[in-house]
Amino acid sequence: MRRLAMLLIGACTTTTEPALDQPLSEGDRQAAVQFGTTLTQPSPPAIVCSTHQGWLTHLAATTDDPATAAAALTGLAECSTTWHEPDVRRALARWWSQPTPVLAKGLIAVADPLVATSEPDDPVVRGMVRLASLHPELAVKLAALESLDRRAWGREPEVASAFIDAMLAVRQPVLTATVLHWLRFEASEVHFQVQPRLRAAATLALRDIDPGVRGRAALALARLAGDDPQILALVRERLADPHPFTRAAAAKALADLAQETLVHDLVPLLDDHAATTWRSRPFARLDGTTDRIRFVASPHERVDEAVLIGLQRLTADLARPYVIRSIDPTYAELDLLSATRDAKAWYQAAYGEESPPEEGG
Repeated sequence: MRRLAMLLIGACTTTTEPALDQPLSEGDRQAAVQFGTTLTQPSPPAIVCSTHQGWLTHLAATTDDPATAAAALTGLAECSTTWHEPDVRRALARWWSQPTPVLAKGLIAVADPLVATSEPDDPVVRGMVRLASLHPELAVKLAALESLDRRAWGREPEVASAFIDAMLAVRQPVLTATVLHWLRFEASEVHFQVQPRLRAAATLALRDIDPGVRGRAALALARLAGDDPQILALVRERLADPHPFTRAAAAKALADLAQETLVHDLVPLLDDHAATTWRSRPFARLDGTTDRIRFVASPHERVDEAVLIGLQRLTADLARPYVIRSIDPTYAELDLLSATRDAKAWYQAAYGEESPPEEGG
């Protein structure tokens, strides 16, 4: 038996060689099954890739037990630097159609290293898109989208569909807000075929009941379609939103557009000292931890501070720009009030009450 185990270990140490085309002997198969049983116990053994990779690959690809397959896939994910990719893909293909939450965790863990470098029509990418779009569990959707976000998904209509579905998800503000945050940084890469659908979904989110979603929608739309007068008008409307976070996010969004005329939209909010603090409800992640989204529009989470930062950005290229004074965290309240007075004095000196700048700055 010891010799049998040593032979199996030796076979598994050549980790770049195919395993599934080399059937295990009956003794080795039983050893692998026994190992799979230990993986599903409350205290599973540590994975040693040089020893266990062959067993894990066979288990993931051949077992009929979802729990064993999930444990094998999770273990296999630890060996991504040495696995034989064709075998791993065969193991994934075995389970894409049965994405229970436990199996989905293993599938995502194994597929994640492959997603970023595969073609959009690759089965691994398609499988991840299906999980993100169709799986009922929020934790699975989020984990699948996080993996897909490694791609330049804005240029890929097939992949972008998963993000659009997430933005339109009913009663899942965490999902919508997360994708809107990513969209803000993906906006410059969006393909023309995808842009209208993303824009429509983000515009709809501007009217969401959740202020975090509304604020992030404003931030995303400013970068996605801020040159459209209709979109600009919708983002401007959020400056009067009932919730402080959304107002602050709208000010931040307008600052992204670098149009000097928008200074006049921000100045009225200098006297808005409301705290922008907003958190999502707790939600579970795929690893079992509980999390909350913290929506932040400025370092000290105040509307006036977001406006001050926005004014500095909007006027950075002017001959006499507004420059915000340093805000000491210990004296943030007093420093922000002083910075507000500075901004009002700068505005009066730069424009006067009746002298807005010419369109285009």
